[in-house]
Amino acid sequence: MSRLIVIIILLLSSVSFTYAGIPVNAGTRGNSFLRIETAARASGMAGAFMSLSGDIACIDWNVAGLANLSYPQFITSYGSWFADTYYGNLGFCVPVTKTGRVGLSYTYLDYGNLNYVSGIDPSSGLPLVTGTFGAKDMNFVLAYAQNMNFLRR
Repeated sequence: MSRLIVIIILLLSSVSFTYAGIPVNAGTRGNSFLRIETAARASGMAGAFMSLSGDIACIDWNVAGLANLSYPQFITSYGSWFADTYYGNLGFCVPVTKTGRVGLSYTYLDYGNLNYVSGIDPSSGLPLVTGTFGAKDMNFVLAYAQNMNFLRR
């Protein structure tokens, strides 16, 4: 009986450790711009891109997927959003050995010019704008992936 309980506990714990997705509260505190989908294919799949391989977009989802690239790939995307917000992504991956791939990626989000408010004007009730400032987020990725052919024997 105790052996059965140990087996059940091991099975349940292994299932909880194998979760490979984006947690529900990911990106709620910092770096939320990393949740923006950079490729049309990944966006079209509603973010279910973790298990695919052989596409340059894997550099942002699952770096191990780069190991199946058979030729150099390049990706770029740019978006102009509301309120002077701009988003861009640039990536490149190239085979360097028979089984190894190296990739570079740069992602940015520019929030544009934001007003600095120092208080509220008591006579009009409107905010007192005393200047502007800008904010940006950037992410650089250097990735290496390699097929582990010795595991296929």
